[in-house]
Amino acid sequence: MDEWSESWTAAAAVDDGERSPDPGASSEAFGTLANEVRVTVLVRLVRAEREGETPVSFSDLQAAADTESSAGFAYHLRQLTGRFVENAPEGYVLTDAGRRAADAVLSGEFLGDGKRRAS
Repeated sequence: MDEWSESWTAAAAVDDGERSPDPGASSEAFGTLANEVRVTVLVRLVRAEREGETPVSFSDLQAAADTESSAGFAYHLRQLTGRFVENAPEGYVLTDAGRRAADAVLSGEFLGDGKRRAS
């Protein structure tokens, strides 16, 4: 068991007024996002959303990710579908979780240097 798992307990989180995170689900979500193609998809979708250009087609997302293999790209898109991305009738849109993840990427939240980035 790692240090975080040993120090975190649901009871302690409730006592502190925090939501009780599920370490397994969190690990799975971060694992899904640990790929440049997938992060690029989220960023493309959030930018399209901000510009009122959603849903976004498979081919547009594949072009943004700069991948040549349709099969390889489809695999990455399937990994995002459900939790971070929804397949709408005319393309793809973000879920709330996908929007939050894309916003965190654009803000520089995970860079660790304490500096915020403009989207």
